[in-house]
Amino acid sequence: MREELRSLWIAQTIHLIEKESGRFADQDINRQVRVIQTSLVDRIVMRAVMLSKQNGLYAAQRNLLKAINLSFLVFIFLSIICGASLAFSTLSQNPINLYWALFSLLGLHLITLFIWLVSSFLFTNLGGSFLVYCWLWLAKKFSQKKTVQQLIPAFIELFGGRIRWLIGFVLNLFWTVILSSALIVLIALFSTKHYSFEWKTTLLSSDTIISLTHYLGWLPSKIGFMIPDDNIIRLSEHALNAGEIRSAWAIWLLGVFIVYGLAIRFLCMIICGINW
Repeated sequence: MREELRSLWIAQTIHLIEKESGRFADQDINRQVRVIQTSLVDRIVMRAVMLSKQNGLYAAQRNLLKAINLSFLVFIFLSIICGASLAFSTLSQNPINLYWALFSLLGLHLITLFIWLVSSFLFTNLGGSFLVYCWLWLAKKFSQKKTVQQLIPAFIELFGGRIRWLIGFVLNLFWTVILSSALIVLIALFSTKHYSFEWKTTLLSSDTIISLTHYLGWLPSKIGFMIPDDNIIRLSEHALNAGEIRSAWAIWLLGVFIVYGLAIRFLCMIICGINW
């Protein structure tokens, strides 16, 4: 984090503490600050930084940032594990039920994406992200609880509604890692094992499955992921072992997963990062 941002964060924290508990004993610090030829805002920030070094808040901020960085790495590692587990569980059965596999790969991602989009505009302070709440909880466990209670609200108040872009960046980064890990495992498994694909339905007709397959595959087909032929789709009501059929379905499944999963999260991460 840039030194300027850290100083502003310290100044906001001092402001909240003095608002609740009264002013610090700052006569000596005020005399030192007044003689410096700079703007009023800079003098206020300098006073806050000097006060924070006296009362331990400066060191607490450094410890909190270290705890956040450590917990961030922990969540990145867990995201990689989650993504790999998602891919292994999806391909745990052979033959693979295509639409059940697709729901397993994209269902939770799409649900959480919808929740994040709604909450980030309805609840602008914290974006409604469960992963980020877990991240902050873990950061508290790694640092001093008392100082966190002072620093975290100050950080949130400092940026107000704009903090939703930071939370959106972090959340979508986690999901990008999860889906990237799943994609790598999917490609590895498809490249080293034989999988057969089938679709099963009680209520839908084969024509409906064909239309749905074309709808989902239309956008991925624009970037090179081909849609299986109608005859292949119709015959895949029962698993077929022909190599070109297995390959066609694997490519379709990867294309849909990349376009409606990984690409969406990556674009959301970039947009949030730019706005932040």
